[in-house]
Amino acid sequence: MDPLERSTHSFVVRVWRERGVGRNGRDGWRGQIVHVQDNTRQSFRRLEEVSLFLAIYLIRLGVYPGHSYWLLRVLAPGFLRRVSRQK
Repeated sequence: MDPLERSTHSFVVRVWRERGVGRNGRDGWRGQIVHVQDNTRQSFRRLEEVSLFLAIYLIRLGVYPGHSYWLLRVLAPGFLRRVSRQK
């Protein structure tokens, strides 16, 4: 296998609009991100959660994405625990 292929990760992000799921009954956005290589899936309600999901994979690979890692730990510890349990 090509060394570049071993260090390449692919993700599929799906986003759709749902009626009445947002604040005050407004329409809201939902989505799902899938890591193609291991089929790990995570649903999300905010686009910021996509960045968090990607940051977790970088961390698992030993790449610490700077401030994102610390923000992840401070602002979304529940999300970090939830995704790391799925692995």
